[in-house]
Parts: sequence; structure tokens; C-alpha cells
Amino acid sequence: ASVDSKWVDPIMEFTEPLREARGEQLEEYTIASACSGFCAEGKGLPKLGVRTRFLWYMDPKTMCYQFLRVNGERDAHHFVDLDEVSKLGRGFCLRHGMVCIAVAPAGAKLRSYLCGFSCTPYSTAAPSRDEGTESHAEAHLWESYVREIKRTDPDEAWGENVMGIAKRESKVDSVSPIQKMVEACAVELPQMHLLVFFVCGRTFGPMVRRRILVHLLHHRRGGARAHERMSNWMQVCLFE
Repeated sequence: ASVDSKWVDPIMEFTEPLREARGEQLEEYTIASACSGFCAEGKGLPKLGVRTRFLWYMDPKTMCYQFLRVNGERDAHHFVDLDEVSKLGRGFCLRHGMVCIAVAPAGAKLRSYLCGFSCTPYSTAAPSRDEGTESHAEAHLWESYVREIKRTDPDEAWGENVMGIAKRESKVDSVSPIQKMVEACAVELPQMHLLVFFVCGRTFGPMVRRRILVHLLHHRRGGARAHERMSNWMQVCLFE
């Protein structure tokens, strides 16, 4: 069986009634990506029939830049520092070898912002996890992403991380990082409704990848009411 038959075909079959009700896609879906990694969304969405345009990627790792230079969109910027861009609206771009601005081009609207912010502070594989995450060198990336959402005002935003983000902060702090993030978003992003998905993903073979997805949806795109419909379609599980 082809790779597509294992995941593309079931998704297309399941979502067919929804896609028919929505009708044809009228314009490219403009996306920005932070902590991009290899940006699998750039390959997965077209397979699902979604026409996309990535405005920029953002990742300091050389291997990510080299991969996306070959496999990503050639006109997309590739910024290095999420914290810098979120504060200044510009940053050094590897694609152009200079400081570029991070804004949607005239006539375009940023529809979606994707971010797989660092899992290193929250991973239960780290012996120091029970000592807390807030002092970790990469713990600020979530705050930078929230600031970036405020700056760019997308229709929706996705944050992805490991299950350790739902574990208590430390031995002396019972409030989990994800709970603190939810509370912070209510203050910093009141124009967006937040929904947390728990996903039990599986790759080929024995590896199980349990993940948490934080979805922020702007009220102009339906907010809480749209999230109710969305949760009826996106059925996920924490355990098999």
C-alpha cells in the first residue's frame, strides 16, 4: 500500500461531507511558521487538497534551513530568531542574507500561524523535569510565540508540544505549564478562543507520539462556536 493510502485517503474520506459543504477553496491559505523544523505541514496540506502559501519559516538550525531551501517555498523568508521577530517585526533572514520584515504582503492576510515550540523544557525524558521548566533556556519561546500572535493577528494559531507540558510544573508547584499558558492567553489574547487537543499519534512501527495541540481561533472566525463544531470533527484520544 502507498503511504498516501495509510493517512491521506482516510482523512479525505472522513472529511468529504465537510469539504462538500464548504465548497471550493477561493484563495491560497497563507501560513507562517515558527520553530518550523522540517515543516511537515508544507507537504501534508497540499496532499489534502489545500492550496497554501507559506510567507515565512523560522528556525535557527542549519539542517532545517537546508531542507526547506530544497523542499519548501522558494519565495518564503527563513528567519532565525523567534524572540527577535516577535519584538521587532523583523529579523535576520537566511534566505535573503539580510534583515527582512516579517509582514504579510499587500493584499494578503495571515490565516494561520504554526509553531512547534521547544519541547526540551517539558520533556519527561529529561532528569531535571521535576525541578521545573520556567528557568530553562528555551522556556521563553512560548511567550515569544504569544507575542508574535499578538503582532501578526492571524485568524488561527497552532502550538504543538509533548505531553510533559501537562505535568505539574515542579515538585513544589502543582500547576502545569499548559494551565499557565491557557491562563496567560486569556489575558494576552482575549480576541482568540483557546482549545487544547490531546493527540495519540503513531508512526510506522512501534513508536507512539503523544502530543498536545493548542489551537487559538479568532472570534472573527467563529471563536468558541466554531471550536464546538471543530471538536465534533476532530476526534482524538489520550490513550488507545
